[in-house]
Amino acid sequence: MMSRSFVCVMGINLAEKNENILVELYRVKFDPVEKMDLINNEQDLAALETSATTLLDASKIIDPNLGQLGRIVKFRKTNGITHNGAILHNGFYTHGGN
Repeated sequence: MMSRSFVCVMGINLAEKNENILVELYRVKFDPVEKMDLINNEQDLAALETSATTLLDASKIIDPNLGQLGRIVKFRKTNGITHNGAILHNGFYTHGGN
């Protein structure tokens, strides 16, 4: 039986200036296990192969790169998060002056 899922992968695009990217695939149909090697003469982990098909999602806006299959988002990494001056994430959580 195949299952459908939303796939989201965050990574670094090494081909283009090490940009941080987020790749979203809206509808993916997985075939859970195509091949599984349980016995292995190497010292590596056994392999598990799977396959998937990306499906069109007509309810989504057309992305210039992936159409209605998904989207690619480029973003800059930040060290801290500030929200309206009320929350400052620096390893400690504070709220309301407590």
